[in-house]
Amino acid sequence: MNKPVQPQQSRLVADLVDNRLLDFLEGENKKWVEVDNRMAEAVSYLQSVVESGGKRLRASFCYWSWYGAKVTEDPTYEPQDHPEDLSGIVDVCAALELLHTFALIHDDVMDDSNMRRGQTTVHRGQIQRFTEKAWTGESRRFGESIAVLVGNLGHVYSDILMANAPLEARTIWNDLRVELNLGQYLDIRSAAASDLDFETAKQVAWYKSALYTIYHPMQLGFVMSSNTTPGISRSVARFSEPLGRAFQLRDDYLGIFGDAERLGKPIGDDLRDAKPTELMAYALQHADQDQRLILSKVGSADLVESDIAAISEVIRATGAVGYVEQEIESLIVSAERVLDEMPYATVAKQALSSLARYVASRNV
Repeated sequence: MNKPVQPQQSRLVADLVDNRLLDFLEGENKKWVEVDNRMAEAVSYLQSVVESGGKRLRASFCYWSWYGAKVTEDPTYEPQDHPEDLSGIVDVCAALELLHTFALIHDDVMDDSNMRRGQTTVHRGQIQRFTEKAWTGESRRFGESIAVLVGNLGHVYSDILMANAPLEARTIWNDLRVELNLGQYLDIRSAAASDLDFETAKQVAWYKSALYTIYHPMQLGFVMSSNTTPGISRSVARFSEPLGRAFQLRDDYLGIFGDAERLGKPIGDDLRDAKPTELMAYALQHADQDQRLILSKVGSADLVESDIAAISEVIRATGAVGYVEQEIESLIVSAERVLDEMPYATVAKQALSSLARYVASRNV
């Protein structure tokens, strides 16, 4: 498979969304600086995470679903000729990215991660700040508290950007937020209870990641288009369901076998935290007695590089990596078959096809 390159269509959407986020957060920063500069710090920390990178995949799937449905309904439609429509969908896309930022900041606290996108995580940066200033109290509690609040601020701002969306879109938005939180709950509970079976792994992947990464963003885009053509909504679901699972399978693979420098975060944390993944479920199911002994170390917080290397080798030896790669390819092919038949504009279908292949083969 060729080296994955983020599709140009995704970068085009990223420019629209990043400009909106910059404008929105700078406005909020200016507003709170005038009230109390200390309060504006929280906005700045949120802005720093938002601007640290990210593929804007959720925004891209949302935008191209909207565009495909809009142009299907009216082949002469040009977004730039309808600034109110464009503003509306960009706000929804920006809301998705702020919600994602909220999830990342909180996830880093829960996993006690040091790095995200190549920079120090919010809670770690605040722990360091507390120590350097010799403030009163407990540095860890301070750092994690600040990170939780900064993440919450991203959540609130995402709701503000969704305020003018139609009722049907806000209903999907509410479902998305509930599912994201409950999926994260199941993830943490399953890791603690060592529930590493296939069914749990699929449940966690579906609710924690697949639904809010691809399925619901595409639903939101379709709803924002106001297209009432029969059958499109079901096609969107049939395309996004396998693609969402493929995304999470690749994410799980990268969590163990990815390149830390490219990912911008350490490799091996999923093993230390005993994350329930299909990769691990397959390995456990197919491991022999000696291999199971090595895999029994999964979940130990003090795993060193040699332990991670040994566990990774066992995972490969059981055929788990081959299983995941075959599943990803099968899921992408399934999604592409649906896309071929979808009554979406050709340009949108080309963009969604490129995004699907990127999701399947990305290395970041």
